[in-house]
Amino acid sequence: MLDHYFQPAASFSHGLVAGFAGSVRRHLAIVDQSRLRSDCLKLALSMQPRRWRVADIATVSELIQQVLHGEEFDVILLGGSTCSQIDIADISSLAASVQTPILVAADCDDPERAHLILRAGARGFLPASYSLKVLIGALERVRTGGTYVTADINRSRPGSARPMARADAPSARRPCADRPRQSK
Repeated sequence: MLDHYFQPAASFSHGLVAGFAGSVRRHLAIVDQSRLRSDCLKLALSMQPRRWRVADIATVSELIQQVLHGEEFDVILLGGSTCSQIDIADISSLAASVQTPILVAADCDDPERAHLILRAGARGFLPASYSLKVLIGALERVRTGGTYVTADINRSRPGSARPMARADAPSARRPCADRPRQSK
């Protein structure tokens, strides 16, 4: 039996598992008004196969100071009990100060506010009604340079009948009709 948390048996499959659950940890900064939510996320993420090293930081200005003093993070997670608790000015100043991708999670699914958060500099928005599994996927997507927005929010882009195109979606590239035909 393979136990990649304690004393693994040496085998080919162990090498594959070690690559997945290895000692390399992603470094996450959480800025959230709720101490309980931060503690729960910290515990849950530390128990995942791809473990996260989590820093619980009280304010955005404190986070900016830590980054300016050399602390490096793979992703920043801003959390709030409601969308109105997510300060757009904080996101803008954070995005202007650091090169680290920002994911916002809040207890709301207001598409207009989500789009405002994304325009301010966040790379993703996740309503807190989604599961931990979805949060981990969103963190990974944002960490690797992608953008994460739920389908509901993506479909309801304010001021437009068309859904918001993700940078990596085929529709964000040129439509089929505009592409030159390939000759055989």
